[in-house]
Amino acid sequence: MDICFTIKKNGTYSTRLFFNNFENEYVKKIEELFREKLEKKPRINRVKNVLVVRYYSKKLFKFIEDYSGWEISRNKRGYNKKSRTVFLKNKKFSKEFKKGFLRGFIDSDGYFSDEKIIFSSASRKIMEQTKQFLLDLNFEKISLNFYKEKRINRVGMWHLYLYKSERENFIENIRPRNKTSIKYAPAGIRISESEK
Repeated sequence: MDICFTIKKNGTYSTRLFFNNFENEYVKKIEELFREKLEKKPRINRVKNVLVVRYYSKKLFKFIEDYSGWEISRNKRGYNKKSRTVFLKNKKFSKEFKKGFLRGFIDSDGYFSDEKIIFSSASRKIMEQTKQFLLDLNFEKISLNFYKEKRINRVGMWHLYLYKSERENFIENIRPRNKTSIKYAPAGIRISESEK
């Protein structure tokens, strides 16, 4: 899942969530949750193989802004990249928040293999925070690695592995919704000050 939130020139706050076609059940759960919390239904449309869920809500926008931050990515020479690095702002996160964060991360940008549980993101900072959450919850068999992308116009990816010995503990305590292998994509937030 990717998120894009914008402030239109007329002052309207727009938040779009992007899912692949195989995540219909997850979209339904998101819709139910936000209908309860925001008391409004989203606009849902399909663009090729992507489901786009859009909310016009200042409350949702400010909630995301309160918990997350982003910064311009820079390469080794210090030049700005087009992508932005997303991270959680420094807060005292509860145990339940950490569990919920890990559950959402693995559902949207991770998968289970026969040997390990894998989280994936282009953001080093969010991966380091994810690793710390796992350590805080007493998971120990963890490895964080970077894979440089050789293809042109593609960013490298960070992969965080939670190994097989931690699998049952993870399923029991984090309770992921999707325990089968899923195709994953870089997590991120795109932000614009205005939208035409």
